[in-house]
Amino acid sequence: MPRSLRIDYPGAWHHVMNRGAARQTIFHTDADRTLFCACLDEAFALAQIELHCFCLMGNHYHLLVRSVDARLAEGMKRLAGKFTNVANKRDGVDGARFRGRYMSVLIRNDAQLMQVSRYIHLNPVEAGIVPRPGDWKWSSYADYVGQPCGLVQMRSDVILDMIGAQAAPETYQRFVAEGIDDETRAYYLGLAS
Repeated sequence: MPRSLRIDYPGAWHHVMNRGAARQTIFHTDADRTLFCACLDEAFALAQIELHCFCLMGNHYHLLVRSVDARLAEGMKRLAGKFTNVANKRDGVDGARFRGRYMSVLIRNDAQLMQVSRYIHLNPVEAGIVPRPGDWKWSSYADYVGQPCGLVQMRSDVILDMIGAQAAPETYQRFVAEGIDDETRAYYLGLAS
């Protein structure tokens, strides 16, 4: 049975995620995460994809992106391939790092866009890794609260403008502190099963 076609079009928003092959750890060290960020920057620049939020966990990642020229598949293939090739060569191993092709959820409206932003930034808190989103270095949360992390090229202005937080980072902090709404939680629990 052929794979289902992905919906992508110029300007489309996507929540992109993937796990390690067999749910294994992707990012063993900070060097792995740094390498992934470098590969992300390169792949997204070439495919004209804007990164708006990210969170790198141990065995998976979340990205909130805007596909400027409808080239999401190209950018994600380049990202996974480059990261896998460089990491495998460096570590003297071979084989897949990811469980297969990435999962993409098309974002259909501004409310969903904001909920996904919050969901991504709360991922390490929900996983019990840190008590507050600002305690997790490997996410874009710091960029949203006025402390740019400099890990990747990204934009926080669109979502901050939506909630009026461009001049007041504490507005975004309060938004995230409200937690994940029941509808969003149920949706992503359904995807995980």
